[in-house]
Amino acid sequence: MTRWYSDYPGLAGRVDQIRGLLEELDKESQSRYGRSVDVALFTEYALTAGKQGPAKEIAVSIDATILEPLGELARRFGCNLVIGGVFRRQPTKSDCINGAVVIDRQGQLVGQYAKVHPVLDRPGPSGEVVFEGGLSPGSEYNAIDLDFGRIGVQICYDIKFPEGWRRLKENGAELVLFPTQSPQLTRPAMYAATQKYWVVSSTF
Repeated sequence: MTRWYSDYPGLAGRVDQIRGLLEELDKESQSRYGRSVDVALFTEYALTAGKQGPAKEIAVSIDATILEPLGELARRFGCNLVIGGVFRRQPTKSDCINGAVVIDRQGQLVGQYAKVHPVLDRPGPSGEVVFEGGLSPGSEYNAIDLDFGRIGVQICYDIKFPEGWRRLKENGAELVLFPTQSPQLTRPAMYAATQKYWVVSSTF
């Protein structure tokens, strides 16, 4: 759990906060199990939480600016990282998503997920639908292979819609990671039981 919904310390400052939590996780894992963490899951919006403004001003590109420091952390701690944030789909476009990046132990980007069901903010000035400050919904429920198994990702309001959870099972997911702002347990437990996979959540 983290409470990164106040002043934004800048990208370098946020990476330092992530590093501090990874140090705690690694210490705990080494103490209990004698090895590094398999996967560290951070909350919805973790990389950008606390930044103010519409999505297009908050968003960061999925490029070397974030992938290099996060990849270095994955290599340093020998773990897979799953970190949420507001991202630009491509550096040259303004199309933004509420998403998560998946980085393996070698520091390589091996997958990403765009929240399929962002929350409705309001009708825009011309009557258009506006989601989460101007985000675009995703459209894929992709399973991602890591060195310990196949995972899927769902984000926050996706919990209300069974289709994604079912599709991830059909795509071979053994573990679904759930970065969210909601601390609820009943629905994740229901999906875990009905789909026969593990669900791990990370919340603010």
